[in-house]
Amino acid sequence: MLLGRRKSLLVLIHLGEKLRWLKASVLGWYYASDVNISMSGKVLLMQWKSLVLGEGYNNLFIYLKNVIFIYYVIF
Repeated sequence: MLLGRRKSLLVLIHLGEKLRWLKASVLGWYYASDVNISMSGKVLLMQWKSLVLGEGYNNLFIYLKNVIFIYYVIF
């Protein structure tokens, strides 16, 4: 029973990281596709670049690490 709970917790962690990375990608695409020459548009574009280039790669690494870990635990 304890092993089943551990597997479900790992799957929930994995899904949470995947959704967080997907949200960052969708928000980045939304802000980048909005062609706005105003100062707020430039700030949003800079935030998108830092999110995708900085946090995006970090989330991708965490996502891949979780997938490999969960694969070994379940299979």
